[in-house]
Amino acid sequence: MIEVEINLYKFGFRNLKQNLYTVKIANDGTGSKTIGNYKYKVTKSKRSRVGEIKNFKRKDKSALYLLYLVLKDRFEENK
Repeated sequence: MIEVEINLYKFGFRNLKQNLYTVKIANDGTGSKTIGNYKYKVTKSKRSRVGEIKNFKRKDKSALYLLYLVLKDRFEENK
């Protein structure tokens, strides 16, 4: 599983951390060695949105690209 937190540090102080978003990406176990299928959950406060990324070429693309696809999918949903 991949987990990414987006935090705000008010005035740069670590003790004033505020979590803005948490993104969790998990392999759903249905892919192959070269192709992965993932489910994701984007959480803001107590509200969550879920989705999936299918046919991700895990050998050719990075975890950052997978995160990009999740964010793109999540925000295109709002159009």
